[in-house]
Amino acid sequence: LLTEGAGRSLARGTAGLRSTLVAAQVALAVLLVTGASLTFRSWRSLTAVDPGYRISEMVLVGLSLPEARYPTPDDRAAFWSSAIERLEGLPGVEGVTSMGNPFFRSSFARRIPVPADWEGAPLEDSEFATTDFGLANHFEVLGTPVRGAVRPGGDGERTVVVSEAYERRFGPVLGDRIGHPGDSVSYLVTGVAADMRTWSLKADGDRIHLFYPQARLVNDSHRLVLRTQRPEATLDMVPGIISAMDPGLRPNELATGSTALAAQSTLERFSALLLAVLGGTGLLLAGAGVYAVVALTVQRRTREMGLRMALGAVRGNVVTMVVRHGMLLTGVGIGLGIAGGLALSRTLASTCLLY
Repeated sequence: LLTEGAGRSLARGTAGLRSTLVAAQVALAVLLVTGASLTFRSWRSLTAVDPGYRISEMVLVGLSLPEARYPTPDDRAAFWSSAIERLEGLPGVEGVTSMGNPFFRSSFARRIPVPADWEGAPLEDSEFATTDFGLANHFEVLGTPVRGAVRPGGDGERTVVVSEAYERRFGPVLGDRIGHPGDSVSYLVTGVAADMRTWSLKADGDRIHLFYPQARLVNDSHRLVLRTQRPEATLDMVPGIISAMDPGLRPNELATGSTALAAQSTLERFSALLLAVLGGTGLLLAGAGVYAVVALTVQRRTREMGLRMALGAVRGNVVTMVVRHGMLLTGVGIGLGIAGGLALSRTLASTCLLY
């Protein structure tokens, strides 16, 4: 009798452990599916973010001129002017300008010009996005609205265009002069541009952006930006144009804005796909586990069920007893999975992984 009782206790313990493992498997599968849905939502939100300029219509061309063949500023200016003119002649190209930084890889500077009478707290690193230098048609080609004007300085005059974030930080500055504290050099603010996400799609859109318009390009290295309705086709034609101007010159950067835009959400897209595959596989395995546990229960309780039916139990009651056990396992697993999903969503939101 003791041996028989111990065997029944061991069987009950084994069945309980098996049921617990199956419920945990269901919970894990639900948690993975929840994580997949959250990261998918994050990916969709990122792809819907407006960077503040028409990046999907852009082509970026980076060039560096060898000093031996272009030794003077006039030589370099002549090349850039000719390159822009030829690129503007490509089919579908609506404009060509320049920018100092690649898409979503902005510069960083701790010290930026402020209004002369500013006595407030210094800027935090997180408030600043980029300082850019380029041609006066920069915002026109990018499709970014500007209040005021974008004009290169002349006769010793230095000008700058600030973003709306700058005015929110320092107040109205259009027409005023700004400069570095303790420095005699100042800049006339001729325009205020709409906010742009030049740092990344994930960064706040209200970071400060400064743009210094240039009358012509004279540096040995620049990035030209083309706005076109046919980015891929234009991308293929650019190397031929550059080679025709200088057979020894090759672009060191060549990319479409759409490629840069897609790269901003690569992690979220991959995570959503991976979690969806794992979650779907987990659900299939969890379903098989529930079926196996219920089948084993039925097998071990066949005698009990026969006695119940012999004593008058109807078929529906026996079926309900079996189904209830399977539903209990599934319900407990789903409940734990949902609770874990809620905790996961709060964690992701607090770490800025949900947008």
